[in-house]
Amino acid sequence: PSASGDVRGALLEAFAMRAAASPSVPPTGPAPLAPGALIAERYELEARLGSGAYAEVFRARDRLVPDHVVALKILAAPVRTEEGRAHALREIRCLAAVFHPSVAQLKDHGWHADRLWIAMPFYEGETLEARLARGPLTRREALAIFRPLALALDALHAVGVRHQDVKPDNVLLARVRGGGEAGELLPVLIDFGVAVGESETFLAGTPEYFAPEMAARLRDELPDRPIDAKADVFSLALCLRDALSPSCFRAEEEALEETIARRATEAPRLPPEPELRDLQAPLGRWLALEAGARPTAAALAEELD
Repeated sequence: PSASGDVRGALLEAFAMRAAASPSVPPTGPAPLAPGALIAERYELEARLGSGAYAEVFRARDRLVPDHVVALKILAAPVRTEEGRAHALREIRCLAAVFHPSVAQLKDHGWHADRLWIAMPFYEGETLEARLARGPLTRREALAIFRPLALALDALHAVGVRHQDVKPDNVLLARVRGGGEAGELLPVLIDFGVAVGESETFLAGTPEYFAPEMAARLRDELPDRPIDAKADVFSLALCLRDALSPSCFRAEEEALEETIARRATEAPRLPPEPELRDLQAPLGRWLALEAGARPTAAALAEELD
């Protein structure tokens, strides 16, 4: 980030790093993908599930395995340099490095018209963000979701991977068949597009769920302040706070610069609801401004119990 104090510009610069390694897309852009398209002569796209700045996600039928569908993520823009390809493969490396039921698993990958594609299991369910739109979680519901997620982060951190973008929209609440009438709930951490190894300093993610040290680094405050796995712990704890406390979830909108400035210097407010008062002390530790005061992901899982 520039020392000029232009946080918005710094944020755009940080996020553009993912696109910088790829050449610009021609004005006409890549040919749009649509249901019916065939990827790697195997995966037939059936429906677009979602799209973002860097990728699209489709439901796809595996033509080599009867009655088998996958979630297929494909980059929105082609990548035509070796540097760009190496950068795009970061997500592959992170997904391949860990195995945990609550981490989206890599099934297959390849290139289609210079666009990286990744095949992952197709989960039936909804995101945590969609679930919270209907109201807060009970403690029992929260434990069933956040304990597995803490253990998933522990598995990531054990192999030196930091997710960097833990937020309700990146938690899928999958329903596993055979787990009762409604299916057993399996929380799954998804979208490793900005995940990094422990030796990498690339910063990205969602400002509302940034850890204080990430916000401070982005503002050029304490540029030598280390960023490690405790940043993921903060983000997960913030998701938990929002999931339990209606008054904290969906806080009033504010400018991006204000969000970053507040996060760098102020600990998030704690749930004011009387029935959640006993959680203020542990949440205060899990959301501490100083990373050293927070538990590891493994310790967080134990403390959640």
